[in-house]
Amino acid sequence: MNSFFAGVAATLLLTGAVAVWQAKRRKIFWGYVAKTLDALSVGHYQARLYDSDGRTDRTVIQSVNKMAQSVEDEVVRLSHERDILQHILRSMTTGVVYIGANGRVQMVNEAAERMFRRPEQQWLNQEHWSVFRDYNLSAAIDRALLFGTGWQSELKLRDSMTADVRLIAIHTTQRGNAAKSAYDILLISNDVSEWHRLEVMRSEFVANVSHELKTPISAIRGFAETLLDGDVDSEFAHSFLQTIYDEAYRMGNLVSDLLELSKLEGAEHTIQPQSISLTSVIERAETNLKAMAEKHHVTLLISPCGEVTVWADEEKILQVLLNLVTNAIHYTPEGGEITVWC
Repeated sequence: MNSFFAGVAATLLLTGAVAVWQAKRRKIFWGYVAKTLDALSVGHYQARLYDSDGRTDRTVIQSVNKMAQSVEDEVVRLSHERDILQHILRSMTTGVVYIGANGRVQMVNEAAERMFRRPEQQWLNQEHWSVFRDYNLSAAIDRALLFGTGWQSELKLRDSMTADVRLIAIHTTQRGNAAKSAYDILLISNDVSEWHRLEVMRSEFVANVSHELKTPISAIRGFAETLLDGDVDSEFAHSFLQTIYDEAYRMGNLVSDLLELSKLEGAEHTIQPQSISLTSVIERAETNLKAMAEKHHVTLLISPCGEVTVWADEEKILQVLLNLVTNAIHYTPEGGEITVWC
């Protein structure tokens, strides 16, 4: 009987010891799991669980490792997309500034740095009003942050630059004691200085052409009226007719310039570049303008260029040369020389 109780006691002691050992082992294992998850949470996405003795819970190990692999793959994908986005933003000529719901600048690209003449370190985490220092823009950003309203206007950044600025409100959610709606702001700015300069040039061109047209029209009308009166001898009649012809030719050139300008501004205008000999283009221009130069008693000299090959639209290059040399002929005094060289 005593041996029986001794055996039972030994069994209970052994069972208790095994239970204590297993509990300790589980505690160590779950501590290992917790440490691995902590590593994942702070960015060590390569962390994995390993079964050293073959007696741990394989299901838990496989599940944790599968989750860790999924997290790592997603982080790699997002990092790749972020790198692409940053490359695109750096390459853009459009200025981009991202302002968080707290009113501080979170991101700025190089185009915006150049446009506003402020390096990146003076943007990040700064209040928007301390960066832009324009009342209308700051007020528009505040409205967009509060109410999500968009805005677009032109700002004169300096004498030589005007920017078209657009605000886009992006709905987001702020996390805190209670989630609430908020707006981030995407500011997009484009340099429109060149467009304004071209518009001024266009206006001046139209004004100049209008002024230039008045002179030949008046001359043609006056000489034609004199001829219609019939009291003109043949010598003067021939002179009047020559003047009418010259002024009509001049008007034709002005109209051609206007039509060409219209084509240049139209969507149908295309450039067809190819490898061309610049010498042949210059020879064509000389052939077309030689008679005009002789008529104005101007000498047209072509310096030898040798074999010069360029990649361009031959007709457009010819037009450029014709315009330049024609202007030179008109504004060179009689007996003068015009030299074309390359």
